[in-house]
Amino acid sequence: MDYTYDDCKLITRAKEMNLPNANALLEVQKIRHKLKLDDSRTEEYLINSKVLCQKCSNITFVEFGSYLNIPCTDTLLQQLFKLYDKNSTGVIDFREYLLGVLGLPLNRSIIETVKIAFKIYDRTGQEKVPAEDLAKILSHTLAMPYSEAIDTFHQIPKSEPEYTTFEQLSATLERKAEFANLFAISKEEKMKSRNGEICPNDFKKNN
Repeated sequence: MDYTYDDCKLITRAKEMNLPNANALLEVQKIRHKLKLDDSRTEEYLINSKVLCQKCSNITFVEFGSYLNIPCTDTLLQQLFKLYDKNSTGVIDFREYLLGVLGLPLNRSIIETVKIAFKIYDRTGQEKVPAEDLAKILSHTLAMPYSEAIDTFHQIPKSEPEYTTFEQLSATLERKAEFANLFAISKEEKMKSRNGEICPNDFKKNN
């Protein structure tokens, strides 16, 4: 397969973030385009609604088609499912699919991807996750090792001991030197003027 420059950037980003199924994500995107999922924005609707499945880690092909609103007879849908059903078990982790689709675009910052991952892994409908799910989020967005992710969960000041929110996580990560650059980039983007320049005075005031 011949890769374009943008293709290589996407693959590199996916691997740096430790996104699931990183090597197959270009093929996933191509099949999605043929299925017109880009146009329908079905996956975005799912994570921004309350209809997302409660057991997303273990969905069947029929459920997959139902969530994407595509008939199970569609051969492209079958190909898409097989890319994630590597061991032919008949079930896939739908969260990994959604994260690869919605978290990969190059125009999305890493911290925005973390926020999207919170929505994908949220099983409560209240945008909060337990320690185990936070570990998966941080593994698949910041490539953070499991033990470090669990330690991070315990470092977060929380109103509920069993759960953390994106806002609570981001406040904790911003204090960590190794992740401060993620937030610095975000702040720069917010301070861009209409001609694309950063206002130096405003930038200094906020840092």
